Amino acid sequence: MLMDVEEKENQKIMNLFESDDYTTIVMDSHEQWLKERGKGIGGSDAAAVIGMSPWKSLQELWREKKYGAEEISNYAIKYGTEAEAPLRKLFTLKHPELDVQHMDDVTLESNENRFMRYSPDGLLYDKDTGRKGILEIKTSMINSSMAYQNWKDDKVPDQYYIQTLHGLLVTKFDFVIYTAELRFVDGSSKIIERSYQTKDVQDDLEILKNKEIEVWNEYFLADKEPPFQFDL
Repeated sequence: MLMDVEEKENQKIMNLFESDDYTTIVMDSHEQWLKERGKGIGGSDAAAVIGMSPWKSLQELWREKKYGAEEISNYAIKYGTEAEAPLRKLFTLKHPELDVQHMDDVTLESNENRFMRYSPDGLLYDKDTGRKGILEIKTSMINSSMAYQNWKDDKVPDQYYIQTLHGLLVTKFDFVIYTAELRFVDGSSKIIERSYQTKDVQDDLEILKNKEIEVWNEYFLADKEPPFQFDL
């Protein structure tokens, strides 16, 4: 019994930012973190790589990596940034079974594919099972029926699903949990959670991994601009 207690105490202090699967790059500032984003494909880039980003094309992503881009700032982005810490704290309070770990301005770099990088909102350690997971925090303005459909039942928007798939490629963790605040036009809001297990998405992981390697080699390493993509 004493050994069980000691093992659980050791589990609680496991540092998930140390791993044989990835290297943690600690930045001196947020500005340095922004510069480092240009050196690889990050979680928020992954949807653009496979043509499923609602915000940018692969061509636009390539140009950002090559020439740099100004940091976009608007109310929605500022709100999401400021809300991240309190949403993470609330999630921690709701899940005492999980050790929630976070570091500001860090990037996890895959040791298998160095161009794959991921900046987690939180890393999770299940104190009872020893399983490891990713926490992804979102805020979303629900201003249309389509926006709500993207979160309905057990769904998450495609771009956020791809973002965490990329995170799993880097970390090789066991599960993903989203905590999201949905804000409605009438001023109300609610916080929801979604989750999935790595073992259930192996095919999607393999597809994304192969596509990222292909695109990185064909366009980014070769310094070749991708063709313009028409939206049909």
